[in-house]
Amino acid sequence: MPYLNGLSVGVAAKMFLLDAPGYVQFADPNFNGGDQGYSLDFGLLYDSGEAWTLGGTIYNLHETSLQLISTTSSPDPVYTEWAAGGSYLFRDTLLVTADFRNREGRTTDIVLHGGAEIWFYDALVLRTGLDQGMVTMGAGLQDTHWQADFSLETDNNLGNIYMLSFTVRN
Repeated sequence: MPYLNGLSVGVAAKMFLLDAPGYVQFADPNFNGGDQGYSLDFGLLYDSGEAWTLGGTIYNLHETSLQLISTTSSPDPVYTEWAAGGSYLFRDTLLVTADFRNREGRTTDIVLHGGAEIWFYDALVLRTGLDQGMVTMGAGLQDTHWQADFSLETDNNLGNIYMLSFTVRN
């Protein structure tokens, strides 16, 4: 925002696609061939220019529903949700974050997420956090022109989720 130092505003357009490749072979007359929906996200970020930052986002401003079978009595909804949080940087090496987020559009179903990361010599980072009571961990290495990150997240439904990313900078 040009007149408010430290404040950034963002908007993202989204398209949701639902499909079941190969389902056509079952010749279900109620199969509609897939579905799509549209929505928007809106976010604010305030960077104090010092050690702390605050932000908030509203996801899916336009709620939509998706269904593959035209006779479905309750299509899959895409709910409007919100998140708000902040971070604090201690001595330029330890970043501590926390955010609150509602789930599935229910204003009373709110979860707290928290995390921390510590940097060593601007080259190695160690991360840990809590996501709905489940522990997450990660590590990263970086140089001037590349960055590699690895993380582990435990999920009640999926089990352990491993993620690896690699970034190249010019």
